[in-house]
Amino acid sequence: MAFANGHVQAIGGEKPSAPDYAVVMDFDGDATYPGGGTPAFQAFVRATAGRGSLEVLGITPSLCGLYVPVYDKANDKLVVFVRTTGVEAAPGDLSGTKFNLVAHCK
Repeated sequence: MAFANGHVQAIGGEKPSAPDYAVVMDFDGDATYPGGGTPAFQAFVRATAGRGSLEVLGITPSLCGLYVPVYDKANDKLVVFVRTTGVEAAPGDLSGTKFNLVAHCK
């Protein structure tokens, strides 16, 4: 995985009556961001949250510098767009950006 320093701030919805989870997390961007998105985002969330059976349904981004991450569930990739242009970030080093988001899981 190309993300680094993953940290879970909170996990909500852990009651037996609530099958969905909200994983509030932050991490450093991909040092070698590939065009089309960073693969294996679900595995990264599982490892960071310590919950091997979570299924990521989508995300809600928070503060992410100049970028807006979007989860591509069909391809299990985190795709990053430039906030000001709406265009996908160019391949390269995004490790200087701290991504903050909520991963919605079941």
